[in-house]
Amino acid sequence: MVQLWFIHSGEISLCEQMVTQLRMAVLSGELKAGERLPSVRALARRYGIHHNTVSAAYQKLQQAGWVETRHGSGVYVREAQLSKDRGDGQVVGELSVNRMIAALLAAAREVGMTPEELQRRLKVAVDRSRVKRLVWIEPDAELRAIVLAELQAAVSLPIVLRAMPVAGQGLDLEHALVLVMPSKAAALRALLPEGTAMLVLRIGSAADSLTRYLPAPKESLVGIASGWPQFLEVARTMVVSAGVEEEALVVRDTREPGWREGLEATAGVVCDTLTAASVDVGVPVLVFRLVANASIAELKEIEAGALGL
Repeated sequence: MVQLWFIHSGEISLCEQMVTQLRMAVLSGELKAGERLPSVRALARRYGIHHNTVSAAYQKLQQAGWVETRHGSGVYVREAQLSKDRGDGQVVGELSVNRMIAALLAAAREVGMTPEELQRRLKVAVDRSRVKRLVWIEPDAELRAIVLAELQAAVSLPIVLRAMPVAGQGLDLEHALVLVMPSKAAALRALLPEGTAMLVLRIGSAADSLTRYLPAPKESLVGIASGWPQFLEVARTMVVSAGVEEEALVVRDTREPGWREGLEATAGVVCDTLTAASVDVGVPVLVFRLVANASIAELKEIEAGALGL
């Protein structure tokens, strides 16, 4: 049986919500011709609604030819209605969409959302459904490269790298979603054309990446390696805060020759995603990701919508 959702707002009756969702389930193929629907009482118990509401919904569906009642057996999806109405699916689909919009408006009012806020959120959702590529804007070249490696490991949408623009000049943002770190978001928003789709990437935390590795065993050396100076500073602070003595740190800047020297004696090396592939000193590599798991999950959802998955 398909999953049903109900909004107890009074704007659209529960009966009408059930009728619409079951019809759409038939048209989409979720409910197959000849499939038996749950009994009135079983469906009422499952969703906590009155059995008379379910009974009325089934009666409407039967009157419209969507289902049939077989005496002593139950309610079943009708074969004839399935084949007939798929040819007229556009009309039914438009009607269903209109009802969904009405339900959305009712839900927004129920939680106190203004029409302006709802309109803004819908625009963001529509813009993101049209995304065909990501534009990652960051003036710091080392940071830009690290985050690019993280993004490419998570999503398959094309990613374009850019430094900070001058009043939005030279940027092709058609069907693009702009990505930016929190510290640059306000400045970038002021430079981009109004209405540009932009996602502010949240910063990763030690809990996301390293909790299971820290604290390190006592008297162990811990390596830190990166080509981005700020990563070295942040990682040093984080590891010391986790209980590792400052003297036990082996910090290496990958831009310097011979940077791997001494890392083989550590219990593990904390590094960024870009550096992880080149450590290769025979000890565990502990990757500290700069982009939060929540932002990666959001990008995957956007990609799925853009690809129609």
